Amino acid sequence: MQRGLNEEEKAFLKTLKKGDFYVGMNESEKEKLEDEAFKLGADQSFVKNLSKEIKRKRIFNTGVMAARKSTFKKLYDIYANECPVWEAKFKHYAKQQWIISYIIQSYSFFKVIEMPSSFHSHCHRPPALLPNQNTFIDNNGILKMTSTKTPVLFNHLCCKLFAEGFHRTSVE
Repeated sequence: MQRGLNEEEKAFLKTLKKGDFYVGMNESEKEKLEDEAFKLGADQSFVKNLSKEIKRKRIFNTGVMAARKSTFKKLYDIYANECPVWEAKFKHYAKQQWIISYIIQSYSFFKVIEMPSSFHSHCHRPPALLPNQNTFIDNNGILKMTSTKTPVLFNHLCCKLFAEGFHRTSVE
């Protein structure tokens, strides 16, 4: 966390209902599950077989998520059943993010509410480690919104040490 929750953010979180799932974009707003499957080392035949089902579904970054306890419980229960089906299909550890994104868009119980970059943003894909669109890293290593120059609430893997190679091997 780079700052405390503001009053608007606190008020919004209190409005989340059963089934509401607050989550933000991954690398871009246009990135789909199909795109991410290939990046995670999924077999081409697996992706081709699912193509119609996942073509319009987005990949979300699950580094920060918000929901009611009952919603997380429902996600956990479904994930426990779905994970064995999907996990062997991917080579990269971030497969859990793909599975969660698939679940929250495939089950009518969930309503995805997109989290703005002001709440959670991150750097993506070594070695460039570019921040998400509409954000930038200032000279002090603080991830900020381009429009307002205010710090993003949750800075997920965007820091000066990280950009300089600290922890790089664990990401690669």
